[in-house]
Amino acid sequence: MHALHAFSPLLQFLAVFAMFALTRYAFSTKAPATRGTLTWAAVMVALAFTPAGWVVHVGMAIGLFAVVEFLFRPLYKVRVQLARSAGFVAALCAAAMLNGQYPWVVFPLAAAVALWFLTGGPARNERKRIRAMQQGAPVGPMQQGSMTQVPVAQGPAPWRGAPAGGSQLSSYLASYLVDPRLPDEARAQLGTLDAESRNALAYLHAHSDNALLIFEIEQIRNDFAPSAVQGYLALPPGLADTEPLQDGRTGAELLVIQLQLLLDGVRAAVGEAHGANAGALLASHRFLRARFGTRSDELRL
Repeated sequence: MHALHAFSPLLQFLAVFAMFALTRYAFSTKAPATRGTLTWAAVMVALAFTPAGWVVHVGMAIGLFAVVEFLFRPLYKVRVQLARSAGFVAALCAAAMLNGQYPWVVFPLAAAVALWFLTGGPARNERKRIRAMQQGAPVGPMQQGSMTQVPVAQGPAPWRGAPAGGSQLSSYLASYLVDPRLPDEARAQLGTLDAESRNALAYLHAHSDNALLIFEIEQIRNDFAPSAVQGYLALPPGLADTEPLQDGRTGAELLVIQLQLLLDGVRAAVGEAHGANAGALLASHRFLRARFGTRSDELRL
């Protein structure tokens, strides 16, 4: 290591760059992210035996948050990402121990895994996997492949924003649209929520690395919206639309309000992703204008 002290400034710069690069790739669900994650984790492992060996502790922290991020998501979707996160954390721990450093990350990591088990993680993931299979949805990593269309019985007219062939949907929410107890207004909102959240997920998977936004929309589709509808359907049929429950509002009115809140949440997530992407485009525009705009003006003169 003494021979490497002459290169210490370069190694320190490489360590900082590796830290930011690993943060960029470790939380992404896109296919190229696996190669980027493993590449920069390997760089950190190599740096563990240089004057920039401190970087392994940063790498272990990044790995801890990445494992927690994917551990509490449906495993049938992110098992590849979870495996790569656990793998590079193990490699960094081994490098730290070989270099005489303390692999502290094993304790918070064990606590996170224990919390996942105690909160019913295995059973919860099995329920989600079975639900996806019942819907005909793919259960491979990151939902690659086609989805089976679930026919919806003839009823209300197609809602605004429904995809082409609006009589068919492809999500768990579709099963509620055929229930005759669902009010027409709530049915239309639920259909819009299904269409917009599905389109939002497709957009985020293709154009954003923000795993938190993807997780929020998946929660809306898979947990919050079904729970709201189930709560309404559990009310006595004769009272759901007539008996006030809160602030003079009936169960049907409260359901419409909840679905609108969830729809607003989906739109806000898309707006946030759009703002980030628009910011990158505007930054590129300003750079190109500053770099080439004056020259273009001179050429026109």
